[in-house]
Amino acid sequence: MADQALARAASDPAFQPAAAGSSASQWTTVDSALPGRSYWGTSGPLPVGDQTRNVPHFVARSFVTMPVPPQIYGATIITAQLNLTEESSASCTATPVQAWSTGPISPSTTWNHQPAWESLADSQTAAHGYNSSCPAAAVGFNVQKTIQSAASQQWPTATFGLRAADESAPDGWKQFANTVTMSITYDHRPLRPTGLSTSPATACPAAIPTTVGDGDVSLRVPASDPDGGTLGVTIDMWNTATGAAFTGTPTDPQQLSVSSGAAAVFIAHQADLEAAAGGAITEFSWKAQVTDFYESSPWSATCSFYFDPTHPGTPVVTPPSAATIGQPATFTVAPPASGPLPAAYSYQLNAGAPATVTASSSGDASITVVPSRAANTLTVTSLSPGGNFGGTATAAFNASPAPPGADSDLTGDGIADLLTVGSSANGLPPGLWLAPGIGNGQVKTAATDIGADGNGSAGDNSPADFTGAQVITGHFGGTGLQDVLAYYPSGPNAGQANILFGNGNGTPIQAQISGNEQTLSAGTFTDLGGDNPLQLANAGDTSGQGFAVPDLIAINGDSVSGYYLEFDPDNGGIGGYLTEDPLTTSTPAGGTDWNNWTIATAQLASGTAMYLWDPSTGALYLWENLAYNMSTGAFTYTQYVIADGSSTTWNKGATLTLQAADVNGDGTPDLWTVGAGGVVTAYLATVGSGTASLAVQPPQVLTPAS
Repeated sequence: MADQALARAASDPAFQPAAAGSSASQWTTVDSALPGRSYWGTSGPLPVGDQTRNVPHFVARSFVTMPVPPQIYGATIITAQLNLTEESSASCTATPVQAWSTGPISPSTTWNHQPAWESLADSQTAAHGYNSSCPAAAVGFNVQKTIQSAASQQWPTATFGLRAADESAPDGWKQFANTVTMSITYDHRPLRPTGLSTSPATACPAAIPTTVGDGDVSLRVPASDPDGGTLGVTIDMWNTATGAAFTGTPTDPQQLSVSSGAAAVFIAHQADLEAAAGGAITEFSWKAQVTDFYESSPWSATCSFYFDPTHPGTPVVTPPSAATIGQPATFTVAPPASGPLPAAYSYQLNAGAPATVTASSSGDASITVVPSRAANTLTVTSLSPGGNFGGTATAAFNASPAPPGADSDLTGDGIADLLTVGSSANGLPPGLWLAPGIGNGQVKTAATDIGADGNGSAGDNSPADFTGAQVITGHFGGTGLQDVLAYYPSGPNAGQANILFGNGNGTPIQAQISGNEQTLSAGTFTDLGGDNPLQLANAGDTSGQGFAVPDLIAINGDSVSGYYLEFDPDNGGIGGYLTEDPLTTSTPAGGTDWNNWTIATAQLASGTAMYLWDPSTGALYLWENLAYNMSTGAFTYTQYVIADGSSTTWNKGATLTLQAADVNGDGTPDLWTVGAGGVVTAYLATVGSGTASLAVQPPQVLTPAS
């Protein structure tokens, strides 16, 4: 059996057996002259045979206990040799000496109390150590059979007995050194392959196999062996229905090999799959086996997948009778008149992100989209069960303007929403953070970054595009939806503004897509002195021109020429701010230090209302009914004192951003503030005669939504 194992190991040069060894942990001797004496652990040699040259004459036997290396447990033992050195002999006449597998030894082992001599392991004929003609030499015994039992049954030790084959022959006397070792080569069977996978991904195993599209399919087999080393992999693949072998399989393990712990990959090429499928969706099965070139693993579980070579035709798309900007519009989709039925449809509105809808068993589907502009294009592409693209249909349609959205309502529920820019001041990450209002001044604190795709002009699609920007909302696209205007008062984009057209549902605005953003270049708001506004605010229809796009009101100027309030009327188009009209209006405190003031506006049924706050003094005022005469340049308003900055103050010295809106729907302009730590606080207004008051609401903390 050992010879067969060696022959198998030598038959394949790719196989490298694992090796282990041990040294004797215990030994003893027994002799017939002193049958009750124990020689346990003596330091002398290990004698065997008939000692007749000296008195008393006796027969000796010796035993050694060899630790069994645990790494061989469960392995096939290829070779196992007990290695001894014969130091002396009775003569140079070679005589047989035997190695037996015996029972265990102990300090009580004597001639009269020997372990069981269970089976003969090996016999060697030798004579060494008598004189220079036969000097001391190594003698090895084949103990493969015993060590195979030890490996299979996980023995901690194996004990061997040494004795002369003829214990009455004087030439049979020998002595061996007690430094006995054992050398072993072995092999564990490779592990059964598990975790088989494919690319494209398929489930393995699965009650219903996954369908993959028209392309290469890579089969991946993790290979592992307890002994490590190089492993060969056999992958067998076949047509499930006919049993016909797939091209290139079974693979040759000599050609498809990997290191233990790595994965072997076989690529089923598209052309071969198409040839085997014959134009129809076809199921293929596959399994794998690993070899170390001495032993092979069990076969893996069988995996299966459907290969789909089909490409359906062009679908029939029917638009709705009417569509409205910002409102859902549903299209019906019918399958092609002939050919394979689509399993799904891929669709895309304008240049937006593609989406997929599953078809019914008859190939029908409905697609609902929300148009964000007047002229729109919906493209619909048939998909086969494996995801192959088929024919594409295009449906162009127009959408009517939406009813004007409520002031600051970016989610389409008629309630004002909070919008703020992430900054170091408020602790929010870069971006445009939208916290939907709930109608009583409180907000949903899990804020969404609707600026996650950038401002549309920086080109990096990054929320960091909004760092340093001021943001206001309004009908800047003229569609009735609430849009976002991001203005940069300073920095590399000083004087620039980006209009991000709203979608009416509060989801991120994909400004990187053409048609979803318009850039107002630096210089659009620059005054005659070359200054860009410090602040911009939505002025609604303060000019009374009745345009769909709102006017703007701003604070402008510089420390040399002075600061002033500025009015920027819209001229009937998106971004149509052609003139910057300086106003002679004083601050609420009667000065011209407009650079110390912060403004925030809200749009009411009665017109535009504006809060004015001087954080250095804590003064806070409310101006309502803003009006600008385009002919005379006269600017009028109704003022209400909230805090005069002297006898009363409001958030004096605080670092806050303001947003004005009717947050509770009672027709009066309220305030939101956002401060350090993302703390948002609502202030509900009550307007009296010449004065107004603000009722502070419980603060909340904004957190980015996951």
